Amino acid sequence: MTHTDQRGQQAERHAAALLHQRGWMVLNHNWRWR
Repeated sequence: MTHTDQRGQQAERHAAALLHQRGWMVLNHNWRWR
């Protein structure tokens, strides 16, 4: 595996984690104000 491949994978994982976190925040917000 090349260095760039590793960095790309890391960035992908980071983006997925951010998306997941944001989705939970939205879900929490909607659930609270229902």
